Amino acid sequence: MDSFRHAHRADLTDIIEMLSDDDLGATREIVSDLLNARYIVVFEATESDAYQPL
Repeated sequence: MDSFRHAHRADLTDIIEMLSDDDLGATREIVSDLLNARYIVVFEATESDAYQPL
């Protein structure tokens, strides 16, 4: 059986890479060695919302 865990801030680079791996994401996501601050802001906002499990 597969198991899942909650996402952590350290997972953001991998998550963004997955999101950018299609035609739409490739034009929308910013993949670089330096994590764009907007991803951190959105992750922290989502993480703090009990109704939005990551």
